[in-house]
Amino acid sequence: MSQSARFALKVALLLAVIAGVFAATFFLIPPDAGGFFQASVVKSALLKNTPSPRVILIGGSNVAFGIDSELMEARLGLPVVNMGMHGGIGESSYREVAEYLRPGDIVILMPEYLVFASGELFQGNDVVLAQWIEYDLTKLRLVRPSSVPVILLNLLQTKANRRLASAFLNPDLDRGVYVMKNFNAHGDFIGHVGVSEPVKNLESGPYLQSSNFERGVYEFFERFNLQAQQIGAAVYFEFPASRALNCKQTGEERLREFYGALLNWTTIPVLTPFDEICYPNSYFYDTNYHLNGVGRQVMTERVIKDLLPYLP
Repeated sequence: MSQSARFALKVALLLAVIAGVFAATFFLIPPDAGGFFQASVVKSALLKNTPSPRVILIGGSNVAFGIDSELMEARLGLPVVNMGMHGGIGESSYREVAEYLRPGDIVILMPEYLVFASGELFQGNDVVLAQWIEYDLTKLRLVRPSSVPVILLNLLQTKANRRLASAFLNPDLDRGVYVMKNFNAHGDFIGHVGVSEPVKNLESGPYLQSSNFERGVYEFFERFNLQAQQIGAAVYFEFPASRALNCKQTGEERLREFYGALLNWTTIPVLTPFDEICYPNSYFYDTNYHLNGVGRQVMTERVIKDLLPYLP
């Protein structure tokens, strides 16, 4: 056997071993039963099966925590699907929504500010993407091909670490309210509604560090908008839940620059009046984007008010 043939055989054996390890880990260690990201299965089914016309809300966990879809349905007379999950999923979550848009759909974009400051962040966090994809490997179609190997490696590590932690440290993995059972049938997270506030000092830093916004992110959303228009769907932008202290640290000038960039670099209508962007600190739960039950009610009322003039 020639040297090149022996080398090729060694490479083939190595790949076979890697494939075997991945298959064994993936199939022998099941997905996290009841974990937070299991809600992605419900959300994907809602996106596929909810009849149009409908309202689809998409963003990070601010959308999951901050919207009462049942109230929106009752007031708007349209089915509402909450696709908000985690900001670390990045652009892949919007690609999933784009695949299932139909004529008459209304999409409300509510991404967190930080994605507009970094194209790398908007590509997604490999660890978060691994947890999201664990329940449905077909979601790999939604990520950038160059990221697939790293995401799969993170998936193996996540599964192994979870099994070890569950066996030797803490069976419930210290997940607290972040579990599947705290999502309702619309895709809303409701585990924080009507419960005591967690004892936590929230960060007081600015939402936007500078006005050097990532233009490629705006261009992504503009392509999303144009694709939706070709299908016969409509896209609108709502500012995410914004905490007064963090708004103050960000500064009105920076917020207005962000607002102007939306108007200059996209044709997506911005629904939120500028003077309604920021909410009292007491409206927030455990992060600077997660509203509590009171804030969730106020935010939902705002979205309903902003959207009503645009309905047929």
